[in-house]
Amino acid sequence: MLEQRGWLADEAWIYVEAEAESAAADVPASWQLHREKVAGQVAYRLYIRSQEKTDHAD
Repeated sequence: MLEQRGWLADEAWIYVEAEAESAAADVPASWQLHREKVAGQVAYRLYIRSQEKTDHAD
């Protein structure tokens, strides 16, 4: 939803919390995992959105 609505800056940091037993969330390819930690039943993940390149170098 964040990507679809254009609500993120090119190099945004995205913080996600989820149940520790659940698999890593499906995130867009432009989101690179920076840090991950589990505490009890909660998994914390910090992603960095890499700038999508649309220019073609010749």
